[in-house]
Amino acid sequence: MDDPQTSPRYKEWDSLSHLLYLIPDKGQRIISLGTQDILVTSLDVCEDWLAVGSNMAVVYIIDRRRRSLILKIKCGNKSENLTKISLSKARSQSDQSGSQSEGRDYHVAVGSQSGQIFYSRLHFDSPESYIKATSCLQIAVVSNASITALQFVPDHRILYVGDESGVVTAVEIKETELSQTVLLNETHSVVQLSLSCPLLLVSTTLSAAILHLNSGEITKLGTKPRKQQGTFGGCFHTRPDSPEYVYAARPGLRLWKCEAPSGAVVVTHIFKGTLETTPNIKLFGETTQVFSLVSIF
Repeated sequence: MDDPQTSPRYKEWDSLSHLLYLIPDKGQRIISLGTQDILVTSLDVCEDWLAVGSNMAVVYIIDRRRRSLILKIKCGNKSENLTKISLSKARSQSDQSGSQSEGRDYHVAVGSQSGQIFYSRLHFDSPESYIKATSCLQIAVVSNASITALQFVPDHRILYVGDESGVVTAVEIKETELSQTVLLNETHSVVQLSLSCPLLLVSTTLSAAILHLNSGEITKLGTKPRKQQGTFGGCFHTRPDSPEYVYAARPGLRLWKCEAPSGAVVVTHIFKGTLETTPNIKLFGETTQVFSLVSIF
């Protein structure tokens, strides 16, 4: 066991309380009902921006470097509770002269509690400029269940969607519409989606499986079912010149390392003893509040 005196000391990297000041405390849902507290319901982050979803059908785009609110994206009517956001940077494209264009595009997909998907494309003229134009928001109704997972393909032409009822859908993004195809119908809520083309890892509250997108074949991870349900996710881990693996969370502070695409378990990492001896993490600033890593698993 590590000596507490020599073990690494963990603390919060930076305070994010300033972000809350950029978002209004209250909003007007319906005129006759007055105002309502605005709650943060979803979050995603990329190199430059932070996307914050709310219970008032608004996504707030925040500049991470300037720490300023630069855009508000309205998603449907104010009754929409936004449950999931995927913020992704587009690959740079060459202009007609063959040189790299300075402009940048970001793709924002948003899922709601009512099962709707909202999509918007944001354009920046230069790395230092603010948003100059925003495409029209496109809407697709995927299901009547709350959206729980979103995953773009690298070229952003397809968005994979998972919902609370266990349905996984492929949404094709076109210029004027979104078309959809159901890929998988599980019996439990989708927790996380991870993509390594042509493989899609689907983690639900009961199990995890690899969906082969070309053939439709489904490969379960491991041979032992979970003893309990929970929000256990998973992801692909890819490195150049090395085999591809899947890391999948399990109950009891366990982590499976599995081969892809076979789903065979290579090793089980057990973190229970390690995390139980980890000191509490001190939050940033003068507050005396701390939290334990064990409490979040």
